[in-house]
Amino acid sequence: MPDKINYPALSRQVTEMVLSGATEHAEEAFSDTAEQFGDLAVSEVLEAMPPEVASMHLADFAQSLGSESGLFPGGMEYRADRR
Repeated sequence: MPDKINYPALSRQVTEMVLSGATEHAEEAFSDTAEQFGDLAVSEVLEAMPPEVASMHLADFAQSLGSESGLFPGGMEYRADRR
């Protein structure tokens, strides 16, 4: 296992996944990063991403949480019919 992670390269890779609609693959990359390097590495990768792309990814992730459980973290109810 390498001691260092290339945040800009991983950020570009995840950005391309998100923009191409492969958000599940992007989430897998974040999960793998967290397992290998810890949660701080995930926040560093998110910080290196363009804010719009990070927002798109986080919104999709939150929506997938809501559709699976009906709740967002913290117990807030998710309602898909609200605009």
